Amino acid sequence: MDRAKNSGSRTLCVRLEDLRERMIEDGVGALAVTSEGNAEYLFDVGVRGLFLVTQSSVESLVSGFHRYEFENSELDPRFYSTRSEAQEAAEELLADRDVVHADSESRLLGSVEAEETSLVERMRRRKSDGEVESIREACDLTAEAISRVSQELFSGETELELRTRLNRFYAEHGVDEAFLDDGGMSLVQTSCMRPHRSPSDVSPGSEDMVIVDSGCVVDGYRSDVTRTFCLESSAEQRQLFDDVLEIQSALAEMAEPGVDASDLHKRLLAEVEERGYDPEKHVLYPPGHGVGVRIHEAPSLSLGSESELKAGDVITLEPGLHVPGVGGCRVEDVYRVGRGVQRLSDLGRRLDPTG
Repeated sequence: MDRAKNSGSRTLCVRLEDLRERMIEDGVGALAVTSEGNAEYLFDVGVRGLFLVTQSSVESLVSGFHRYEFENSELDPRFYSTRSEAQEAAEELLADRDVVHADSESRLLGSVEAEETSLVERMRRRKSDGEVESIREACDLTAEAISRVSQELFSGETELELRTRLNRFYAEHGVDEAFLDDGGMSLVQTSCMRPHRSPSDVSPGSEDMVIVDSGCVVDGYRSDVTRTFCLESSAEQRQLFDDVLEIQSALAEMAEPGVDASDLHKRLLAEVEERGYDPEKHVLYPPGHGVGVRIHEAPSLSLGSESELKAGDVITLEPGLHVPGVGGCRVEDVYRVGRGVQRLSDLGRRLDPTG
């Protein structure tokens, strides 16, 4: 059964009604939806295009490449073949609008001036119970996939072969891999000091720290879970792993509604320094990110974030430490922010996969 998109026309109808109510509240008369993630959220079509939403209609402009993706859709797009044809059609579609708002910059808008709005992104942030259950189910499948591949990490198979095991598991369960929309892939990495390098034909050794980072899609919603394993760890590697777990726990305790998202990054750096590491050299990325219909979405947890955590946010917390001579270590789980943070990814956290 293909479960990658199963949100249902009723849910999509409710979202469109909600969007129109918010447009009235925000004084938005015409909204140009050009983000692929927003199009999937609102219309269940994960393609780039121009979807003009007003109180009375949805008009759309899409490349002819995607023509047959709309056979079962209530949308009736106008298709274009060339960039000049697209811009001409877009200007015609957007003509005589006093003000046009858009969810992102897009070449499809052509010379039309549009005011950018995060209206749809704000809708996507607050996850319903149903959306959370889809994310939890995706997390459960990913947890099983990682658990299974962890038993083969030190069998002599290469990173590429081990990554194939993850993909095969998802295929057998009728779901897609989560990272494809962002141009990524599930990862199996040996002693990794480069967090997102592609898997290679190297076979993990028993003394290597091995990072497994994976996710899948259920009902259009993503999971993102990471574990680090080592079969014959040194004292330094065990300490590194324990420190990452403690840092993740500290971040989870802090992740409550009203907390500045950037403060989570600041807390990460403070916890790292308190344990004797160098934040500049040993921390290579923010402590996590929002997740939903895309693997990276609001809220951002970086130092530059200007948002506060809100009830209904679903985020990952993925502290990592990369220490030359010891290894790279990352542990990532998915959490729902609310009255106390709720961990949605149920997978044990142990360094030794046989333990």
